[in-house]
Amino acid sequence: MAAGPGAVAWDKVRSLVWVYKPEIGRLKNLVAVQVVGDSMQPTIPDGAIIIIDRDARQPRGRRKAIWALRTEDGECQVKRLYFMRPRKGQKGQDTWLVFSDNPDFSPEPAWTREFKDLVIGKVVWMWRSLI
Repeated sequence: MAAGPGAVAWDKVRSLVWVYKPEIGRLKNLVAVQVVGDSMQPTIPDGAIIIIDRDARQPRGRRKAIWALRTEDGECQVKRLYFMRPRKGQKGQDTWLVFSDNPDFSPEPAWTREFKDLVIGKVVWMWRSLI
């Protein structure tokens, strides 16, 4: 999964990821993928393995969650989302703003306003090497 412009997440299993049960609680519909790219650094470094909860597909409250997202061309990426409304008196439509943790990458409007079409799931866990 890309932490950059987007990449295809293949269905082929390369290996297994073991996660300590208390870390994920009762979550069931999970998938682990390896992140490629530096747009989510320092939070998620290149090569980290993340776990995505595919049942968590709606934002709740004002938490700044990290999401696995579909790009317009069907690829996948890991980003944060903010819901943006035009200011009073300004024209425009509500939209989702997709952004990276790495300040070298500029925020962009999401390709769709439909959260269900945009979101694959919520990133709930990460494993990374310290070497």
